[in-house]
Amino acid sequence: EARALCDELFHPLIDALVAAELPGPDHIGDDVVAEGRVVSTMEFGWSETRVGVIEQACDGSDWTLVLFDPDTDQIGETVTRILQAIQETKS
Repeated sequence: EARALCDELFHPLIDALVAAELPGPDHIGDDVVAEGRVVSTMEFGWSETRVGVIEQACDGSDWTLVLFDPDTDQIGETVTRILQAIQETKS
């Protein structure tokens, strides 16, 4: 479902997350809110851990946002950062 709803540029990242056996995200295209106002939009995220993937950095949200630029960032490194962020929120 995430693959169908996200920008095509994020498909390789989603495929790598599936290969890493990460559960599918339950938030897609949601607003990122900081201090009561929308400051950005996340591509996708997981509500249980409040970890999301975002294309442009923003501050002040209560979500842990992993930055991913599909044009320049390596997919393997991004998967590792996402997995680390999820593990940190669970501990």
